Amino acid sequence: MTPVSAETDPTTDGGTARGARRLPLLGVLLAGALLLSACGGSPEEDAQAGSEEPSASASASESPDGGSGEETSSSDGSSDGSSSDSSGGGEGDSDGSGEPIPASSDGPAQNWPEPEAPEEITEKSEDGAEAALKYWWELYAYARNTGDTSSLASMSMSTCDYCKARVEHTVGVFDQGGWWRQDEYEIKDMALVEQEDGSYKGYFILGGGTFVSYSEDSPAQVEEDSSVQRWGAKFAYADGRWVAEDLSHLCTEGEDEGCDLS
Repeated sequence: MTPVSAETDPTTDGGTARGARRLPLLGVLLAGALLLSACGGSPEEDAQAGSEEPSASASASESPDGGSGEETSSSDGSSDGSSSDSSGGGEGDSDGSGEPIPASSDGPAQNWPEPEAPEEITEKSEDGAEAALKYWWELYAYARNTGDTSSLASMSMSTCDYCKARVEHTVGVFDQGGWWRQDEYEIKDMALVEQEDGSYKGYFILGGGTFVSYSEDSPAQVEEDSSVQRWGAKFAYADGRWVAEDLSHLCTEGEDEGCDLS
C-alpha cells in the first residue's frame, strides 16, 4: 500500500483543518447535527466502530513475511520447522530396512543380509564344529560384499593367521576405495576329528568363490575360480561356541603334484 503523503493527509494541521476553525459556531453545530442524522448512528456506536478499525486495518495490511515470529505452513501442510524426511532412510541405507542391493560398479552391496549363526555352533560335537566351519566362510563372503568384518573377526581366534590376514586385507581394500561382488563358497567332504584338547581338526574341500573386484580408478576385474582346493582346519570351543583356531590352504587340484581330490 502506498503511504498517504503529508500534503493530502486530512489529519495534519494544514489544508481543510485550518479552514474549519473559521466557521461560525452555529454553522459548526448545524453541520454536526446534519452529519449525525445522515449516518444514523449514535456517538457511542461511532466510537465503538472507530476503536475496531485499527485492528482490522492491521490485519488487512499484514504481509506473510512480516516477521511475526510464528511458523508458517508449507504447501504440504507441514510447518517450516518440521523435517520432510523424518520417516527414515532410503534405499541406500544399510540398516536392513530396504531391499538388498548386490555389489556392482556403483558400489558395495547395500542392505545385504548377514548370515545367521546356526544353533549347532554352540553344541560340543563334530556337527557343531562343522557348522562353525561353514559359517566362517559365509561370513567371509559377506565381509567381502559389504566391508563389514566384525562378525568374521569374532569367529576367529588370534592364533588363526589366515583369519587375521583375511580380515586385514578386506578392511584395507575398502579403505582404499575398492570392493567386491563375492559369490558364496562351496564346502564339502569335511572330515574333522576330535583332539585331546577338545578341539576338532581335519580337512575339507573348498570350491566356488567366484568374484568381481571393483575400484574407483580402474575397470572391473572378474575372477572366476573353478579350482578345487584342499584345506586344513582346526576349530576350538570358546565362549559357548566353536571358533576358527586355524585355517590353511594345503593344495590345489591340477596345480600341485599329488593333489588328487576326486
